[in-house]
This record gives sequence, structure tokens and C-alpha cells, in this order.
Amino acid sequence: MNLTERKNLLENYRNGFSLLKHAINQFPKDGLNFKPASNKWSVHEIVIHLADSDVQSHVRCRTILADPGSTIMNCNEYEWSVALNYSEQDFEEALSIISIIRSANFKFLQKVSEESWKNACIHSVRGKFSLEDWLETYSNHIPKHIAQIGR
Repeated sequence: MNLTERKNLLENYRNGFSLLKHAINQFPKDGLNFKPASNKWSVHEIVIHLADSDVQSHVRCRTILADPGSTIMNCNEYEWSVALNYSEQDFEEALSIISIIRSANFKFLQKVSEESWKNACIHSVRGKFSLEDWLETYSNHIPKHIAQIGR
């Protein structure tokens, strides 16, 4: 990944929260809990998932930098949504978490050395997972779920 590609992905990462807020504002408040099927997430549950994912991503980013070569465990996001009762979690609080973590990570990542972008851990499912892989994954995560919301 070259510097221009990384800067573009960092901007996409930073803009993820604004894109999410815009997508959510297209829905009436009473539609946020609608589930298209029993095994599909509502918009509310997607936002809670994104908050949980961003909390995990925050730790993963720092693990890659501070403890390269260590193992990063995968989680079953559907199981989390059931076990953690996503439908009952606080929607506005989840949005705040996403906003704060994305802002903090964006600022932090702008100061990471060129050499550190090659640091990697071992993801329990994906295998080698570098900081560049992390950036690609999480810069695309919110847009992926916005597309899901639009279906």
C-alpha cells in the first residue's frame, strides 16, 4: 500500500461515522428496530454491532503496534448480538462510542511510523493481519453495513 492509498483509506475511516449518521437519518425513528427477518439485524442492532466492532478494532490496532506476532481472536458477531442482547443496548451511546473511537484512532494513526504499518498479528481466522489490513478492513466496515441497511 502506498502513502496515497493509505491517506485515502484513513479519510474513508474518518468519514465512516458521518456516512453512518447520514444513512440513519434517512430512516424514521420507529423503523430503526425493524428486522427484515428473524435472523437479520435491525438498523439498531447494526449500530450496536458497529460500536462493539470499533471497540475491538481499537484494541486490535494497538495490539498490532505494541505486540506484533501475537494472536487476535475472532468473534462470532451473530452470537455476540444474541448473547449481548443488541436490541436492548443504548443506540445513542453506541453512536457516541463509534464517533469517539474513530476520531481517536484517526488522530493516532496519522502519527504511526512508516515502518510500523507493516506490523502484523495472527488473526485466528484470517491469518496474518497487518496494520494496513486493519485499515482496509475497518475503513470499509461502516460502508458495508450502510449497504446492508439500504436493502
